[in-house]
Amino acid sequence: MFEGKNWDAQNPTRLSGEWEIYPYKLMDSEPETGKSIEPLFTSIPNVWNGIEKNGTLLFPDGKGFATYRLNLSLSENSSDLMLRVPDQGTAYSVYVDGRLVGSVGKVSKTPEGSVPFLCTSLIYIPAQSKRVDIEISNFQHIYGGLWFPPKLGTPDTILREHHTEIGVEIATASAMLVLAIYQIMVYLRSRNERSSVYFALFSITGVLRFFLTGNRLFNSVFPDIPWEISYRLEYLSTYLMCSGFLAYSATSYPKDFNKRTELFSWVILCIFAVPALAFPVHIYANLITAYQIITALSGSYVFLGSARAVLHKRPGSRLFLLGIACILVAGANDILASRYILNNHYILAPAILLFVFSRNLGFSSSFALALEASQQAQKELQIANRNLNDLKVELEKKVESRTQLLTEEKERAESEAKYRYDFLATMSHEIRTPLNGLLGTSNLLSETPLNPEQKEYADIIQTSGENLLHLVNQLLDLSKIENHRFALEILPFDPFAVLQKAARVVKARAEEKRIFLDIDYPEHHPGIFMGDESRIQQVLLNLLSNSVKFTGSGGKVSLGVRFFGEDNFSRILEFWVEDNGVGIEKEQASLLFEPFIQGDNSVARKFGGSGLGLTISKKLVELMGGSIRLTSSPGKGSRFSFLLPFPQEEGEKQELEEEPAPIPNFPNIKVLLVEDQEFCRKVAQDTLSKLGMTVESLNSGKDALDRLEETESFEIVFLDIDLPDMNGTTVAKKIKEIPGKKPYLVAWTAHALPGSEESFKSIGFDSYLRKPSLFKDWIKFFETYLKTKRK
Repeated sequence: MFEGKNWDAQNPTRLSGEWEIYPYKLMDSEPETGKSIEPLFTSIPNVWNGIEKNGTLLFPDGKGFATYRLNLSLSENSSDLMLRVPDQGTAYSVYVDGRLVGSVGKVSKTPEGSVPFLCTSLIYIPAQSKRVDIEISNFQHIYGGLWFPPKLGTPDTILREHHTEIGVEIATASAMLVLAIYQIMVYLRSRNERSSVYFALFSITGVLRFFLTGNRLFNSVFPDIPWEISYRLEYLSTYLMCSGFLAYSATSYPKDFNKRTELFSWVILCIFAVPALAFPVHIYANLITAYQIITALSGSYVFLGSARAVLHKRPGSRLFLLGIACILVAGANDILASRYILNNHYILAPAILLFVFSRNLGFSSSFALALEASQQAQKELQIANRNLNDLKVELEKKVESRTQLLTEEKERAESEAKYRYDFLATMSHEIRTPLNGLLGTSNLLSETPLNPEQKEYADIIQTSGENLLHLVNQLLDLSKIENHRFALEILPFDPFAVLQKAARVVKARAEEKRIFLDIDYPEHHPGIFMGDESRIQQVLLNLLSNSVKFTGSGGKVSLGVRFFGEDNFSRILEFWVEDNGVGIEKEQASLLFEPFIQGDNSVARKFGGSGLGLTISKKLVELMGGSIRLTSSPGKGSRFSFLLPFPQEEGEKQELEEEPAPIPNFPNIKVLLVEDQEFCRKVAQDTLSKLGMTVESLNSGKDALDRLEETESFEIVFLDIDLPDMNGTTVAKKIKEIPGKKPYLVAWTAHALPGSEESFKSIGFDSYLRKPSLFKDWIKFFETYLKTKRK
């Protein structure tokens, strides 16, 4: 009995408490006349699963039908009222004084006739009503009965309260949906914050759950969707929301949560979501108790992790902990209320709204801090820009001053080089004149009768004079080469004859040391070549003299020549000198061609020599367009070899052109060739033109820099290293400093020692091409370049 005579209808009341229940009776729709039926009494809200009669459960599996009755005792002047019946998870009909006033679904005594529906109903109650009956039938869910108590009040207050609840649900859903969209956009921009994805999952599934529970807005909008699908969606959205929330918490503060928390959230989701998808409701609904226990434990773990984040002063952790606390309290309340342990309202939706609000504050704070940092960075950039401009002006002044200083130093160095050359030339003349007299006198003295001691002194004078003359000649040759006053004499020569002449010169010294001197002739004579025979012989003599000097008694020195290769433009010979003497350490090999450098300090003391022979040999080989290399093993000997290119003779060239090698169809590339030796420059230019390239050639580094500042049209620059005005590495560095598109820089050089290619690439060159370069070498270079360019 509801005693409402002194009740203020403006304050709606929940009709909880004791109700009459008629098990397996539909007292209004199918009354049984002539029978007096004794009711049972039950407490509302509650499910009917626990109702007993004579010690026997009436609804052991929750399925069946019954009528709930509440008698009303209202004041005589009461007005019309409204009854708000929450969703009961099944079908029910409401009768007032035996008259049907509202129904949800279809109530029936059989499973086939009963049609459940999920919806909150609003029912008008006429004034002076005496009785409210609610008929319920449940054959689907594991729990039946009057789950939630109806609420009675005036229509205005009931409607206002109803609309307020709907407004809170929509506001919470809208806020969560906006944040979900924001987090998705954040993830799409960065793709490295998984917490954004999990918050979006939590928000979207939370929105779906709000529409599927409470006032069941989803079913109001889509009334034709079957009851079972709505129920499955309700369970799935709950599982997804809770798992997303746990994963979001763990990824927001990964240092404060176990690294496997994220995986655990997915495992729990799969364990409970699969039954909700695949099995009937009576199976997956029975798992709700286990899920509530896991959810409570997970919530406690999240609270501890959030508290740890606060202790570690993580950004935004305090607001996060506050929101977590609200959700935990609300979740505990709702779980206990669903178990009928507490007789409270469900408050999870407002708690989630509060959490969303706290996250909004957190995001706003983060955005404000980011904006402040951005503004500060902008100010610092402006200051840095001003400093850079000042530095630029200062650097321009320094560069201008430095350029002027370098120009003066260059002119002074050129003047000093000219003075040095003139001095060496004059001194050479002045030294040669007395040396001529000294050597001539020594020679004449040797022809006169002398005792053994006098003979020894005369030989010492003769040997010392010859050594001094050799040194003077070497210094003069080196000075001529460095000052580009060394001219080559191009005449026909026989490579075999060059070997024989060089061997004859050192034969006496080799025999004196009992060294076997061997000339290694190839099987076929390579032919007659056009070149400077005397300079080739000079290089061979320098190498032979060194080998004889550094080879012990009983050792072996061999020299030889072989045909290395050819193309339509040039033929290449390889000359070599090999010995089994002391050898050279690998660390010293790269320095061996520098002036006045020998293997180590003891070499000069033990074997003598100025250390100029290899330097002159290297420069002579490069002057002739070739390259020299060394391979050596300490204690086993050394092998010096040099490659020299020679022009094709017309007859042989014509013979080659009768069966020309196919020329690849390369695209036209504009090439700048920088080489001071006219012969090398002419051969290379003809070769590149033959390959379809557009070639422009220059003979100095300064001209190359001026040309590259004028235009960016050159795709490749072939740069000789030993240029007259500045070396190729300096030119390469200056090219890299020119603004705009940078050409592909190739070190085209006779430097062929081990590690040369890596050395040039380390200082700014893109590639390396060794001299002398055959036609096939050029083809191989462009094939490699074009493959690299396509990549």
